Amino acid sequence: MFVSGAKDIRSLQLQWQSSSFGAFTAGVQYKDGGLVIHQDGLYFVYSEVYFQGEGCNNKYLQHLVYKKTPRYPLDIVLMDSMMTRNCMISDTWSRSSYLGAVFQLMKDDKVHVNVSDVTVVMVDASKTFFGLYKL
Repeated sequence: MFVSGAKDIRSLQLQWQSSSFGAFTAGVQYKDGGLVIHQDGLYFVYSEVYFQGEGCNNKYLQHLVYKKTPRYPLDIVLMDSMMTRNCMISDTWSRSSYLGAVFQLMKDDKVHVNVSDVTVVMVDASKTFFGLYKL
C-alpha cells in the first residue's frame, strides 16, 4: 500500500492522498494522516521523502516514521533519518531519505510520517511516498 504526499504547513506530520493514481488501501485504513492496522502481524513499513529548496543554511532535515498504539500514551519512533541541506555551487539543494524495516504491528496500531520542515517536501508520487504490507 502506498499513498502520495500532500503538504499541510500547519503540521510536521505529512498528510497523504489515498485516492491518488496507483494508491491502494486493502487491509488497512487511512485515517488522520496515518495507516491503521486491522490485523496483527509482521509488516514491512517504508517511506521515502524528497526534500528540495533554495537557500543554504545549517538547518537539518529529519524524516521519521512513528507508531501510535492504544496500548501506550506516546508516539513510538520506528525509524528516523537526519541529514543536512547540502549546497555546493548554487543555493538550490535537494536530498532524499528512504526508510524501511519490518515491525510487529497489532490491530488498531497507526503508523504515520513526520518531517522537520514540511514546506521543503516535494509532493510527487514517485519521490515522496509511504506504505506498508503484511508479510
